[in-house]
Amino acid sequence: MIKISGITLEDYHKLNIKSFHKCMIGINASSIDSHERFRQMLMKANKTGARVGISFGEKNISNADGVFKYADIYLPDFIEIPMHGIPFTPPSEFVRRGKHIKHMIFTDFIIAPDMDPSWVLINIEKYCGLPNACFECNLMIGDVEDGWDYLKNEAPKFPDETQIEDLQINFEKHNRRIFLAVNKINKERINEILHAFPSLGGISIYKTLPGIKEDILTLHEIEQGIKIYQTVNC
Repeated sequence: MIKISGITLEDYHKLNIKSFHKCMIGINASSIDSHERFRQMLMKANKTGARVGISFGEKNISNADGVFKYADIYLPDFIEIPMHGIPFTPPSEFVRRGKHIKHMIFTDFIIAPDMDPSWVLINIEKYCGLPNACFECNLMIGDVEDGWDYLKNEAPKFPDETQIEDLQINFEKHNRRIFLAVNKINKERINEILHAFPSLGGISIYKTLPGIKEDILTLHEIEQGIKIYQTVNC
């Protein structure tokens, strides 16, 4: 599965909906201005096999009540929540209140080369009482622009750093529930990642990140990324 996040309702209407088959599309919560408009978009997308969700950033979410209010009003296929973006809300609160939501994706699980990869697993396990939860991990390699390239080519030179094999061992423990966010997408890269991590639930790409105005990918690059993923993963 490929998940596209960081897009607005306006972005969505500029994209070629025919390419959305079996995609997950996260719409920025701050761009949703009409219940009817969102529901029409969701039903139209569902006919293509796509799932439409609501993405929350730290600036448009202040407490868990806001998340559940959106979920109850708009009935999205999933919601995305930054792991550290909801003040004073323990994982147990989502486990208790979130079971009626189709899917909850907790984002911002950071993977750094100098950390024990089991740390990610420990944090994920806090949400394991929520059967509909998935988790998005990001490769953050200091100031290195391309985390995957570093993990593949540079990390093996430093045996004490996190390696691809370390991550796969931990990902397997939550088979098909973990997404890996990437900032560059091409056929070779998708092949490499899916081969390295066969237990992944999918790959995430972003048009923009919460709190950052500059686009990471253009709408054209997103459409091309969807086509590449579907070709590789068919």
